[in-house]
Amino acid sequence: MEIATFVLTICYGIVAFLVSSLRRKHRVYYVLFAAYLFILILFPFGRMENTYFPFVAKRFGYPDTWKIAGTREGRTETIIYLEGAYFGVPVAYQMLTDGFSMASSSLVNRRYMKMCTGLSPFIPTSKVPC
Repeated sequence: MEIATFVLTICYGIVAFLVSSLRRKHRVYYVLFAAYLFILILFPFGRMENTYFPFVAKRFGYPDTWKIAGTREGRTETIIYLEGAYFGVPVAYQMLTDGFSMASSSLVNRRYMKMCTGLSPFIPTSKVPC
């Protein structure tokens, strides 16, 4: 996501450079071009992984009981996979989508998900606790 935003910023700069090619005699042009290069140099690469992902995962016990096993960024959502380990052995996984827990493989959550998927065809919709 960060790389896509950076490439898009470069594309906007190229278009602005091509469109404004007639006005290169003004000082304002050079000041704006220097500001654009300054912004490109200070682009915050790694901010998502180092700041925002841990901030979201802290609500679910990161780094005490969970660690971030992986992340995926789509067009409209960000998925964070958390891994819970016991003496270094992974025992449970949890999936966060846009900061909300969507699925987990811990014992309590597996029972809940099994109840929702296994019994829902037999129980009227109004009585299913999911």
